[in-house]
Amino acid sequence: MASDLATVIKGIVRDYLENESMSDLIYATYTGAGLKIDNKPLPVGLDMVDIPQHLRTITATLSTTLTSGFEIIAKDKDDEPVTVESIKLTNVPVTLQTGLAVGDRVAVVQKRGGQKYTVIDRV
Repeated sequence: MASDLATVIKGIVRDYLENESMSDLIYATYTGAGLKIDNKPLPVGLDMVDIPQHLRTITATLSTTLTSGFEIIAKDKDDEPVTVESIKLTNVPVTLQTGLAVGDRVAVVQKRGGQKYTVIDRV
């Protein structure tokens, strides 16, 4: 009888842990619109995915003045060399492409309950 009770308790604990969906490290492919989790039929949309800042594409504006340490080879309309002493850029739109590219493989933590995912890094 004691072994029957132990078996029942083990079954209850096992079922609880399976239903609890504890966090887990999983692998996925970044699709641009979300993640295709390995061994899962449906993709996960970006609204359910947290992506760290170092894996995002960043758009910004750039303002700088270059006055030394660069070389520009330029010629005027008569094909004569022109000396450039400085360059000033003001509010130039730039895109820093350090983020994920479509097809990148990523390591992902599935949060408890399976409703939210966090990308850890590329693999």
